Amino acid sequence: MSHFSADHDLPARVLAGLQAASVSPQDRLILAVSGGLDSVALLHAVCRIRSSRDQLAVAHLDHGLRPSSIEDRRFVERLASQLQVRCIARSLAPDHLKTQPGSREEAARAARYEFLQEAAAEFACGTVVTAHHRADQAETVMHNLLRGTGLRGLGGLRIQRPLTESIRLVRPLRDVSRSEIQRFVADQGLSHCVDESNADTTFTRNRLRRETLPQLQTFNPQLEQVLASLADQAGAAVQIMDEFALILLRQCLLEQQPHVVRLHREPLCQLTDAARRHLLSLLWSQQRWSKQKLTADHWHELSQLLRHSHGRLDLPGSVCATTTAQMVRFIRADPQAEQFDAG
Repeated sequence: MSHFSADHDLPARVLAGLQAASVSPQDRLILAVSGGLDSVALLHAVCRIRSSRDQLAVAHLDHGLRPSSIEDRRFVERLASQLQVRCIARSLAPDHLKTQPGSREEAARAARYEFLQEAAAEFACGTVVTAHHRADQAETVMHNLLRGTGLRGLGGLRIQRPLTESIRLVRPLRDVSRSEIQRFVADQGLSHCVDESNADTTFTRNRLRRETLPQLQTFNPQLEQVLASLADQAGAAVQIMDEFALILLRQCLLEQQPHVVRLHREPLCQLTDAARRHLLSLLWSQQRWSKQKLTADHWHELSQLLRHSHGRLDLPGSVCATTTAQMVRFIRADPQAEQFDAG
């Protein structure tokens, strides 16, 4: 499978990305395909490096937000059929997202990841592959920076992360530029869909992509690479810090359930504020609780709460923290409040 050798050969880049994520040639893969340029390129590239189509499937969710979205679904279904790949496609009810908590962006994202888990389970597959690329990485780092999510947020998109205990998300294009993807699509003459809602700058990420990042690139044309490099450095630093925080967390742990965690308070009080905050961030990651709306102020308030013997703090994501003289307890009251993090 190593016959794709050119540095700018997209199938070779995808193969390298899958190998970096420890995906073996025998692993079943389900590809998230919207019908847009990036995911269509991903699908064609994977089909080039995988001769057995029985091990591949396409997952497509029609959010029902645009009149043309049903055409995107039909396009993806036809494409999958042409490539002899199974397609698992679903359409949400027109008003489904309006009834969900949070913004429309957050609701759409939560629905998408829930669907990908269901599709992976249906296909008996443990690996979901998405088409996130280097521009998405830069956008995520900038978005997290503006939200004040700290060093972990600066790590951006990891090349792989767990979706559930048995399903992981893999991003083999994470370090590939969009120009490389566009060149592959143009060279191969591939058709794809265009989502007109990507031009709507009322959405935060669209505004970042179309206005903020291009403006910043006038100061440094290499901004995308700079932010991707920053993410790599931050990710490496967080990994080292996590190793130490994990040791401390185990020393404090009294109880750890999906919706309840209890910790010894005294060892936490002996830590610096920075160490406490990192330990708490690691705990949130372990619990797979939402960090979507947690700001630097929230982490600081939570860290300070742990120094007091009797206190309470309600946090975004329906998590409540309470302290006693001996213990700190976290309860996530509403399981439906969980959202998936970008990382």
